[in-house]
Amino acid sequence: MQSLWQQNGFHLVRVGSRKEATSGYYTAMAVLPLSTAAKQLVSRAQYLLKQDAFYINQLTDLALTATSDDQLNDEDWQVLLMVIEVFQLAIQKSDGY
Repeated sequence: MQSLWQQNGFHLVRVGSRKEATSGYYTAMAVLPLSTAAKQLVSRAQYLLKQDAFYINQLTDLALTATSDDQLNDEDWQVLLMVIEVFQLAIQKSDGY
């Protein structure tokens, strides 16, 4: 099915980690970029999908292409810092602060 979408210009940008109950297939999102801005968005989404592919492959029977870049970039560090802040706030809230 993926090759049909790709032949028609769609790009895979997201794959779920669980099979749908009704179809038995993993959910997926493919995008057809029609503008320069959309092409940039698709490029970024595909990069993020490749970063997550290693973990998606561990959770599923899929064989997505993963990036070989295992170093954190600036955006990764920003997300990590936000997650730490959220956890700190949750801990403070649970401790009654």
